[in-house]
Amino acid sequence: MKMHGISESKFQTEVKPIMQKVFRGNSEWDPVFRPEMNLRRIIYPLRPYVGDESFEHLLHSIQVAASHVQDRGCFFSEIHDYPREFNHAYLTFPELVKGFKSPKKEGSKSFWEIDMEFSNYFMLYSEKGNWGLISSFEHFGLLGGMKEFMGIIQTQLPTIENQTYEFLRDFRGDPTETKSISKTRPIIEGMLKHIYDASKAEQLLRKTGWD
Repeated sequence: MKMHGISESKFQTEVKPIMQKVFRGNSEWDPVFRPEMNLRRIIYPLRPYVGDESFEHLLHSIQVAASHVQDRGCFFSEIHDYPREFNHAYLTFPELVKGFKSPKKEGSKSFWEIDMEFSNYFMLYSEKGNWGLISSFEHFGLLGGMKEFMGIIQTQLPTIENQTYEFLRDFRGDPTETKSISKTRPIIEGMLKHIYDASKAEQLLRKTGWD
C-alpha cells in the first residue's frame, strides 16, 4: 500500500475504528490511550520539524518497532480539522521518514505531494491498532503501544525514561513559583497516572520538585 490522502467519509468508515483501538480521545491531558496500549511513555522534546534529528530518530525507532508487529506503514490524522482536501493519510514508513528529511519545495502541495501538511498537533498510529503517538503544542508527545512494540522502542530509545524527568523539570519551571506549581500539579499528576500508575506518578513528582 502506498501513501494516499484519506477522505473524511473513508476515515469515518474504515480508519476511525482502527484509531479507536489505540486512542480513547485526542487530548494529551486526559487518559488518551485504550487499556490495550498498556505500555506508555512521554516523548520530550517533540519537535516535528524538517531537519530535527531527534524527531527523525523517533520516527526511525517507530519504524523499527512497528516492523516487529507487522506494520508496513501508519495512519496520520490532524487533531484539528483544517480547510484542506485531506486531514488524514496513510504513509509507508520510508515515505514518512523521507518527508522529514526533505524540506517542502516551492509550489508543491506538501512533503508527500498531497494537499495536506504535517501539523504540530497530530496523531500517528498503527495500521493494525498496535501503537500510537499523539503530539502536544507544549512540545511533548505521548507514545503508547503493546508490549512487543514498546520493548523495541525501549532498545531504540534507551534515554526514553530520562525524557520524562526532563519534561517534568522543564514544565515545572522556577521552583520558587509555588502557586503556579500547585495549580498545575493535579493536571500533570493525572497524566502521569495514565502513563504509569499512581505510585510511579508520586515518585516522579517528588523527584522533580513538584512537592
